[in-house]
Order: sequence, then C-alpha cells, then structure tokens
Amino acid sequence: MLAATDSLDRLKEELGVALGANHVIDSEAVRAQHSMGESFHKAGLPDVVVHPGSTQDVVAVVQLCRAYRVPLVPFGAGTSLEGHVVPLQGGVSLDTSRLNRIVRLSVEDLDVQVESGVTRKQLDARLRPEGVFFPVDPGADATIGGWWRPGRLARPRCAMAPYARTCSR
Repeated sequence: MLAATDSLDRLKEELGVALGANHVIDSEAVRAQHSMGESFHKAGLPDVVVHPGSTQDVVAVVQLCRAYRVPLVPFGAGTSLEGHVVPLQGGVSLDTSRLNRIVRLSVEDLDVQVESGVTRKQLDARLRPEGVFFPVDPGADATIGGWWRPGRLARPRCAMAPYARTCSR
C-alpha cells in the first residue's frame, strides 16, 4: 500500500485526468476482484484499479506509477494459476479488459495483431468465419496478454511457439 494517503489521492487524481475518472476505481469490491487470480497464492489488495482504453492510456499509467514510485501489476482475465496478477505491495492494478481490439487480421499470412485484453474465445470467434481457428486452449477464457508476459516468452519450450512468431526458442 502507498505510505501516504495524500500521495495516493494525488496519484488517483492524476490517473483520473489521464484516463477519465470513470476508469479509475478504488472501491473495495473492485479492488478485491483484482487482488488474486485462480492460484493458491495469498491475495494482495491493490490501492486502485485502472482500466486503460488505449496504448496512450497505458503509457500515462506507467509514467505516473514511475513518477510516484508505485508498483504496477497488469491484470487480464484473472485466470492466472501462477500468482503474477497479485499486487503483493499494493499499488495500481492495470486491468486490460478494455484493450480488446483485434487490430489486424491477415488470413493469407496466418497473422493477427491483437491488443492484450483480447480473449482466446474472442479471437477464435473472429477467425472461424475466415476458415481458420486458434487451437490453443488453456482451459479458461484467458486473455492473450496474460499468456504473453515476459516470463513465459523467455522459456525455451513456449507452449504457444508453433502459433507465435515472436516466441523465442
């Protein structure tokens, strides 16, 4: 948790200016929803939850968290089994659910560009009318951004490697 209430209030105010006040939430219920995933790890309550709607919004949040020296924890669908969505030291939970656009689809190249909040079911529903599909199913309607966090991409045997051009081998 942020040490000084006045610092937290200033941060929330600046986040509200950057994103719009309705996309900065500090209610107990919403914070509790963003305090854990599906893992056994102990919950950690964020100080505030933000819902950016664009890359520019994400940049603004990152810059403000950096300026205030506040932890920033991305949050996708909340289906994490690893505990990486738990804000152990409070701070800002960045909910990617509004970042859910399929930006570009090229069936010819078998290539799609999506924002981090796109879910696997949403992606598959867009692909199927084109005669292709997204074969990876983790057993939850996880967000693509949740799967692609740096720790997973760095592994030599990335489960999505056959489907991802950016996956390291």
